[in-house]
Amino acid sequence: MSLPPRNLLSVFCLALVVVGMPLASAEEGISLLEPGQPSMGWVFDNGQEYPGAKGGLVAVESSSQDGGDVLRLTGDFSEGGAYVQMLRDVSAGEVGGLVFKVKASNVDRMKLRLIDETGQCFQSNPIMLGEGSWQEVNVDIADIAKGEHWGGAADGIWHGALSKVGVLLSSKGSVPEASIEFSDIRTLPVIK
Repeated sequence: MSLPPRNLLSVFCLALVVVGMPLASAEEGISLLEPGQPSMGWVFDNGQEYPGAKGGLVAVESSSQDGGDVLRLTGDFSEGGAYVQMLRDVSAGEVGGLVFKVKASNVDRMKLRLIDETGQCFQSNPIMLGEGSWQEVNVDIADIAKGEHWGGAADGIWHGALSKVGVLLSSKGSVPEASIEFSDIRTLPVIK
């Protein structure tokens, strides 16, 4: 059975669209920025267990090198506090890590909190940042899982899926205000 020329042309055009369509794959990771959502799907927290910190989380016009979406986390520590953070629930299944672009202002380090499917929180050692220019940061979950941890299974072993991500911004000594801009935050696949 052969297709009439009109149907054959339709099948050919559909094949071109499907082949040329950019598909998100596990190898590319899953974006953790949602344009059009308040704060692109992230929420702000002022680290209330250490009172005094203020700040915010806003989507800003792109200043990233690739013109992508940018999220700015700001902290004001003039009245105390230890940190501010941005948090996001994640339903990406098992991931090997995170990659993102970051630009810092008045801050030279940040920390990450990654929470596994049991609710166990793993906190990274400080991630050093350059001042004022965009840099790419790659984070391996296996490396963070070797560090400080609490809650959930409380056994220091990463369990299953990534369920939440937190990014912490602390003051830089005598400078009371700081900010970090983020672009292209995405998961990385598990490497076996």
